[in-house]
Amino acid sequence: MTTIPYQLSADQEAAAMSDDQAIVVVASAGSGKTEVAARRVERLLSKSPDSAFRILALSYTVKAADELRERFSTRLGDLHRRVDTTTVHGFAHDLLRQHGTRIGLPVEPEILTRDEDRAELLSRWLKAEGSTVPDDLLAVFRALDLARARLQSAPFLNEWNEALASAGALDYASMLLRAIDLLELPSARRQLARLYGHVIVDEAQNLTAAQYALLTALIGPLNDGQHVPAVLIGDDKQSIVSFAGADPLLIARFSNEYQATRFELHQNFRSAAQIVTLGEVVATELGHLRGESHHVDYAAKGLVEHHEAADEDDEGRFVATWISTLLKRGIPTEALAPGETSHVSQDDVAVLARSAAALRATQSALEAEGYQPAMSSSSEDWLSTLAGKVAYEVVALMSAGSHRSTHWQLARLMGVDEADVRSPADVAEGLRVERRAGSASAMVLASLMARTVALS
Repeated sequence: MTTIPYQLSADQEAAAMSDDQAIVVVASAGSGKTEVAARRVERLLSKSPDSAFRILALSYTVKAADELRERFSTRLGDLHRRVDTTTVHGFAHDLLRQHGTRIGLPVEPEILTRDEDRAELLSRWLKAEGSTVPDDLLAVFRALDLARARLQSAPFLNEWNEALASAGALDYASMLLRAIDLLELPSARRQLARLYGHVIVDEAQNLTAAQYALLTALIGPLNDGQHVPAVLIGDDKQSIVSFAGADPLLIARFSNEYQATRFELHQNFRSAAQIVTLGEVVATELGHLRGESHHVDYAAKGLVEHHEAADEDDEGRFVATWISTLLKRGIPTEALAPGETSHVSQDDVAVLARSAAALRATQSALEAEGYQPAMSSSSEDWLSTLAGKVAYEVVALMSAGSHRSTHWQLARLMGVDEADVRSPADVAEGLRVERRAGSASAMVLASLMARTVALS
């Protein structure tokens, strides 16, 4: 028997227990929407332990999907194996890996995640076709990504689709579009309709038009006899990724198209009133505040301060002093929820800026205070050495040696021709040459590669 962590509020109970075929749960961050999803899944599976259907639970980020999966595992025991918990892109990827050959994709299509790899492929394809390569390929891809998220056209869209097809590859945006193509096959649609008895979408305010099209292709039209019951959970007032094509109005569109029952969660267990108010003010100024307003009771008052600095150096000193005070004294009690700790550790503090350059003064001021901040503009920044970056690519080379993007990246890192890094043995030989030339990084990597090749 599973343990129920707390008594659901009346709003949560109504959403979790409803048997309607289409449901929208309007909930801000911290209002217990993940608990509603977990209780709903628990109820659906517990009342049909011998049924074959599965539940698909989708979320916007890998972290949120992991949290849902952990919640299901803890709550459901062995029944959690009947829940597929992933991101929208993860679902599309899995779908294409299993059924992509039906629409002409290779058995294991390469996923291009780096802009430089995408630029490399498009540049090669355009040159092979005798076409002019744009000066700013990154700007081309920014426009392409946004247009595809919104299901719109853009310059070089056809060329990029043909370049991807020529390489048997996909990028994140095309992954969704090809999955939609797959679900247009009646046989594929019927197969998934038999597999999934229910679909739950968390953080639905972050859906793009392309993701929404994939979702509705999966669950089917309202009057279709194979329509899959679905629940969308999210904050319909705003989205933090609208710049990337997310549209909170899609929640209202779902409500209209599927005649969905709407539930609102009026109690917030985690967020602070002042912080939420600030977010709504900023969203309003940016034109992103959407949906209907409804009263919410917040657990904490929160604390928001404003300071205008004379220049970046003054700003850096102010931020460093503020952080130092926060670490020593903690958060003021009046800003906290009852029973919440005021203690703050260094790992609890994040300083955000538009660019890494804007944080240099803050970094220097923090170092002068005796702290050692970690700075990053992307996930790859954590691999700061050549040895680390090459080792990372060698792992990718060993797991999927046919993927061209790994060859391109190794060639860029090592300063050699792509043909010279076709295998781990090629990389090891190149590093031995560099080692003889006295490269310290190559010395470290040559030793690493000798062991790697031996293990392979």
